[in-house]
Amino acid sequence: MGKDNYIIHTLVPKDTAYIVDVEKEVKTILGKPLSTNTLKSMINKDEKIEIIVSDTTRSWIKSDKFRIHFVGGEFEKDWLKGYNYIRSIYSESIQSEEDIIIAPAGGYPKDINLYQTIKTMDDALYGGKENEVLILLSECLDGLSGGEFLDWFKYRTLEGMENALKDNFTVSGYAAYKTVYTAKYRKVVLISSLDDELVGNFNMIPCHDLDGAIRIAYNLCNYEESKITLMPYGENTLPISL
Repeated sequence: MGKDNYIIHTLVPKDTAYIVDVEKEVKTILGKPLSTNTLKSMINKDEKIEIIVSDTTRSWIKSDKFRIHFVGGEFEKDWLKGYNYIRSIYSESIQSEEDIIIAPAGGYPKDINLYQTIKTMDDALYGGKENEVLILLSECLDGLSGGEFLDWFKYRTLEGMENALKDNFTVSGYAAYKTVYTAKYRKVVLISSLDDELVGNFNMIPCHDLDGAIRIAYNLCNYEESKITLMPYGENTLPISL
């Protein structure tokens, strides 16, 4: 690969959490409602689920596969409780920003298109320094996405896109902005099934296998000793610099 010296760190989330509403499930299992807002349920009814109701503002659903935490009550204070809880699960402390980040998008359907890949792209930004190499693995079988996401690329500069977002913020617009931002401030090597010319139009380097991507990364780094971070659950891992 062109270099013999390298340091590899691996970042993985501590757990997997989903925010869901389980009002119907609680009524069915416990015979009484849970005091919480109505959200779409993601409960797998085939799993053995343990429900613990501790008070009216905090409840958990626990199983062998996932953990769920509810908060409610005073907006700012209890929002902060929820924020800290999610951060404790998804964030991983890092001692330094690395030279190379290797991050898969999480497999189907998380890598179904470039729009979905932004979740991993955004997390990986915080694991490295400016101009680091980000090796991003995302199949993108359905291409880029469509509709509003692609419409945002009519803005020719990052600043133009940012100003438009300030006037009319949308999730699709933010995803487009972070795609352009990542390609501007990181050297992105994208392993996907997208056409090479199309990938190049997004200021990313196309590649089709990991060995080739690592060779490209080493050639771009120009460091005697490259530091590498692996993020096998890139879409669920947020690096936090100490």
